[in-house]
Amino acid sequence: MGDRIPEEPSNILPYEPPQPRRPVFSIPAWYATVAVVACMTGVFVFVAPRIEQLFVDFKPLLLELKMEFPGITVFFLSTARWFRSDLGWFYLWTLPVILGFIAPLFSRNRPQDARSQRRQIVLWMRVANIAIFLFLLFCIIAFGLPVIRLYSLVKGS
Repeated sequence: MGDRIPEEPSNILPYEPPQPRRPVFSIPAWYATVAVVACMTGVFVFVAPRIEQLFVDFKPLLLELKMEFPGITVFFLSTARWFRSDLGWFYLWTLPVILGFIAPLFSRNRPQDARSQRRQIVLWMRVANIAIFLFLLFCIIAFGLPVIRLYSLVKGS
């Protein structure tokens, strides 16, 4: 009689199983944003000053032809100058950290399997590639418009 173990009731404390916790920081969002910001930094620090110097070298010709720069070029060059001289680099480089913390708020619960994690990484890399492509296209337009305009003015006169 003493050898018998009493059976436990099936539901002593009825409660819901814990839900998977949402991540606090998104590494794929951080990597993607770092890639975009690194591309922007490279253009603002290394390419924009050389293009600006090229335009300064053509200043006498530009004054003679009474040519003004397109608004997109002025905006881009002033943004690049702000990035280099003020704290623009600091503001831009805080974006990956901020987006890393904000991105999980807009996602569903933590991915449970490797396939959904890969899908999330691929999504963020696509977003980064599109952002880099659009930024570089903007750069080409901003730097190319004055050259095309200058060429047409020189050819026409």
